[in-house]
Amino acid sequence: MTGLFSCSRSLYDSDHKFRKDITLDELRSVEVSHGPLMGVEYSHGGGMQGDTYYLELYRGPDESPAIRTTRAAEHSFSLLVEEYRADPQAFDALREKIDSDNLSVWSDLPFEDEFIALDAPSTAIKLIFDDTEYGGGARSSSWISYENVIPEGGRPILNDFAAQLKSYIHKEDLLDAYFVDKGERIMTGRDTDNTEEEISALLSGSWFYSGDGEERRIYSYGLRETVEESVIAGDTRRDDVFTAAEPVHEPYEDADTGWYVPLQAEDGTDWVMYTEGVELVIRRADGSAVRRYERQG
Repeated sequence: MTGLFSCSRSLYDSDHKFRKDITLDELRSVEVSHGPLMGVEYSHGGGMQGDTYYLELYRGPDESPAIRTTRAAEHSFSLLVEEYRADPQAFDALREKIDSDNLSVWSDLPFEDEFIALDAPSTAIKLIFDDTEYGGGARSSSWISYENVIPEGGRPILNDFAAQLKSYIHKEDLLDAYFVDKGERIMTGRDTDNTEEEISALLSGSWFYSGDGEERRIYSYGLRETVEESVIAGDTRRDDVFTAAEPVHEPYEDADTGWYVPLQAEDGTDWVMYTEGVELVIRRADGSAVRRYERQG
């Protein structure tokens, strides 16, 4: 809990924000007491495209560290949420960094007027403590905004802290992954009857496939009359275009989906498109080709 200061009040301006010329050593000299670290959040986004990236380290029901990421390349895309187990030492390692550089007091850094820009992305780190033993709240928070005046040498410290936070994400520790639209999780699987609005949200996003000596990218705004792929094969580039029919609301063969969209390629061959879990699948109707796309944004 903040409030115990050994340094001179001259570190502050009239608005009780730190002076713009404060140094890292002066920040480290501010005395502050906090209880256990309960969570760390990192957020970046809000640019012209309305992109979102949010990472949260929190304590699970058994107090073990867990990480949740939420991301989308545009505000019109559904959010991809992934939940992971985290390193058991994550909280201790990050707390060491917080205390070493007194990061919790950085929330009192003044706003940098020069950073004001329309449609510019913003970045912030939030530290959450249980300060009840010091008379504070069970989830007392301290925000560090990258748009504030950061002392010389401070940005590498913040970047290193964010990099260590992200380093606790490992694919092998993935527990769950799903899409969220309008604040609600979209349920998927063979036994679900997704609405066309939900299907459109599931299809939205920036998708990537690599295999068979080529890379394929689809930038999708959901259900449309066509599906366009950007294809790179060696030194050649081309666009493949499929014509899409109305969604069929029933499972497709053995796929874990309750719907599919019939497609027809420019050469007249029949394909289908659906999602399984958080993958986009485009599959030739005769089964001779199956491509699984990863959502990248």
